[in-house]
Amino acid sequence: MSGDSLEPGTRFAGYTIEGTLGSGGMGTVYAARHPTLPRTVALKVLHPALTGDDDVRTRFELEADHAARLDHPAIVAVYDRGREGNRLWIAMQLVPGTDAARLLRDGPVEPDRAVRIIESVAAALDYAHRAEVFHRDVNPANILLAAPAAPDEPERVLLTDFGIAKALDDTVHLTAAGTLVATLRYAAPEQIEGRTVDYRADQYSLGCTLFHLLTGAPPYPGPSRAAIMNGHLNGPIPRPGDHLPTLPRGLEPVLARAMAKRPDDRYPTCAEFASAARSALAAADRSTAEYPAPQRSTGQCSLRVVLADDSALLRQGIARLLEDEGMEVAGQASDAMALLRLVRAHRPDVAVIDIRMPPTCTTEGIDAAVAIRRDYPGTAVLLLSQYIETENVLDLLSGGARSLGYLLKDRVADIDEFVTALRRVAAGGSAIDPDLVGRLVSRPHHGALPLDDLSPREREVLRLMAEGRSNRAIGAALFLGERTIETHVRGIFAKLGLQPEPDDHRRVLAVLTHLRLGN
Repeated sequence: MSGDSLEPGTRFAGYTIEGTLGSGGMGTVYAARHPTLPRTVALKVLHPALTGDDDVRTRFELEADHAARLDHPAIVAVYDRGREGNRLWIAMQLVPGTDAARLLRDGPVEPDRAVRIIESVAAALDYAHRAEVFHRDVNPANILLAAPAAPDEPERVLLTDFGIAKALDDTVHLTAAGTLVATLRYAAPEQIEGRTVDYRADQYSLGCTLFHLLTGAPPYPGPSRAAIMNGHLNGPIPRPGDHLPTLPRGLEPVLARAMAKRPDDRYPTCAEFASAARSALAAADRSTAEYPAPQRSTGQCSLRVVLADDSALLRQGIARLLEDEGMEVAGQASDAMALLRLVRAHRPDVAVIDIRMPPTCTTEGIDAAVAIRRDYPGTAVLLLSQYIETENVLDLLSGGARSLGYLLKDRVADIDEFVTALRRVAAGGSAIDPDLVGRLVSRPHHGALPLDDLSPREREVLRLMAEGRSNRAIGAALFLGERTIETHVRGIFAKLGLQPEPDDHRRVLAVLTHLRLGN
């Protein structure tokens, strides 16, 4: 595009070019002197290859007009727009300083500064969204950073390029350089798939931007456009701590929600996302002194766990067992309040909880588990109990069986069984002690129940289903073929009046909920 560049002194659309500020996939930005006012502006001139279509020009002018109506301290003001020959241009507020993309050339941004940048951009986006204006190209290069207006104020953060991506995106998907108009490394899945895009796509891009600021790398840095697209569409949401272990763990669930594949799973507003990120930093600051994360000299752990039991001997034994299995024990607690502080500080993958803990040794563990599942849905819960406690556990299970386990403490002695159950729960499954299910199925009921119609073999299958086992695993345990087990499962659901689900752990919830309601 060198032949399209404008040299200093050139007059373009009445503006006098003073120098080049930057160039990208959509065009080149110049410092230019206003034709009549004593003002220097940022003049963005789009590449001719993007703007040859009359419909594109019409949409560009419409979107520029929408952007010009936005009046917010964190949004770059639009002064004018037009066309010169076959080239579209837009005159904007000149912001002396740098942008977040250049900032990243020096590596990750300090977390407090990164979140402060996101807070400003989030406020700008929510303001625009209330006016039904969507950005569609939020990325570090479009976040401008300027010196503070006063010595005691923070740096100014302004979002630029509102509406340009939307104006071009419907018909011009590739620039001459071969990159997506909506910068691919930050594009929401619905943008990539060409689905309807609204304010939630901007939040996804903002989440990707915060991830990049915190870690120094985009969330899906694949070697090709296809790899990057596949990451956004199908890849697991990456953890910032995998790139930079010193980052507060509490940021992980915040980013995971903002970068959720389904728009409905994201935060209601960008400000709520930014507020959650700020709260995660504040929680980490408060808890660092009381609950420092252990330092490990070997490779990264597959799971991060917190333990809660009033028996120090049992806690330490489980901790050593899990560390030998390559897991990280982020903290140990002897009571429910300390457990909740640990979970808030570290956002572990799994919380292993004794049901009975001080001060009353009654329902403290159950109550803590309920609070964790409500407030920290990214943390799985594995309950340990000395005895079978059906009613309390069924109350907990009524809220959902995914990422939930209940085992008798005797199971800890079987290391393989215990570790397998813990990993299953961490992966979103369930692990219900067979003795608990046996007690539920075999205890007497008042009046006839559909359970009474189950054959002895179906009751065996039901017990194994409640442990979260697949049909294949049930068949192996009972020395039966998988098709035979499928027949038994269909019979169980027919007799209980329940529809089979493709997810084993939803079947567990259905069965246990039915057992509870049947008493």
